[in-house]
Amino acid sequence: MMLMYNADNEEFYTYCRNYDYVRALESGIAKGIITEKDRSLISEYIHERKVTANLSKVRCNKISGCLINFRRFMSVEYHACTISDIFSGLDKLQVGLSVKGKPLSDNTKKDYIIITKPFLLWLIDNEYNLLPVKKIKLIKAPKVDLMTTSPDEILTVEEIENMIGEAMNSRDRALISLIYESGARVAEVGRLKWKDLIFDEDGLRLYIDDKKTKKHRYVRISIYTQYIATWKQDTPRNSPNDPVFIDLNKFVIIRYDAIVRVLQRLGKRAGITKKVNPHIFRHSRITHMIQQNYQESIVKKAMWDNINTYMFAVYASLAEDDIDSEFLAKSGIKSRKKKETTAKPIPCGQCHFINIPWLFNIQCKLK
Repeated sequence: MMLMYNADNEEFYTYCRNYDYVRALESGIAKGIITEKDRSLISEYIHERKVTANLSKVRCNKISGCLINFRRFMSVEYHACTISDIFSGLDKLQVGLSVKGKPLSDNTKKDYIIITKPFLLWLIDNEYNLLPVKKIKLIKAPKVDLMTTSPDEILTVEEIENMIGEAMNSRDRALISLIYESGARVAEVGRLKWKDLIFDEDGLRLYIDDKKTKKHRYVRISIYTQYIATWKQDTPRNSPNDPVFIDLNKFVIIRYDAIVRVLQRLGKRAGITKKVNPHIFRHSRITHMIQQNYQESIVKKAMWDNINTYMFAVYASLAEDDIDSEFLAKSGIKSRKKKETTAKPIPCGQCHFINIPWLFNIQCKLK
């Protein structure tokens, strides 16, 4: 299997270049959240973890952010806190608010605990604090909330195609098409190089480097191949090692914030009132595949490369219209809801090139 270029996420996420844990710690001191002693300990911990655990810059930022913010719930410095201070802080965390004054999500609370716990054990191991190890090890993080998207937030095929129709250039049409049909995470799409896309008579073979699971996935693109082929013709950078999606002015790899702006702008033009962000396209694609009766094993392999993933059940729960349809049908009632349609690619009768239904064949120029 062809492996995708292993670019770091820092190249894609611009905030990683402009924001790092050193600045975060300085900001924490300036705001009175942490002390100089806290900063010294957190810095030492991160430096050690960078070497021993090969942490990425993104992960270092995450650790510093959580350790700084957890201090908001404790009035005592990390080196001087007691087990009572820790327990009190955890109690306050459960009902705590973010720096913006909003309730913390269960997943945020989980992150704080998962990151703070090993830091406390490190303090003990390095004799910076005499906290009881056994009691620290008993601290458990809440279960992750997997249901972060509701069924009414899922984009329909019609809404996605309306967004494609509002695009003003071939890059944006290809971008939306590939993000949706591949079901890939936005960073995976952002890191793609042309060598990872192989056009054939059936459409496009796509190889994705999944940094989250450390695996390499294969996905077949067949519905919107033509948009991607058109962009490859138009882009000034289409060599094998060139990024697939680039900034149209600087011709460098497109950044996360630029993709967000493109999607939100086209969502607004298309009249979509739902929240439009890069992640909802993956949620929508997987939900649609389940609704369209794709084999469960195929969905798991293409989207996670893991037959045993528990995430399939999460997305299956979003397809609630299928439950309605089944129950109503068994009761002899015809559903009033409009059935979701799927755009089907049409092979050219002459050259067999796979076309988007309503466009002419760019391969042999036939209607």
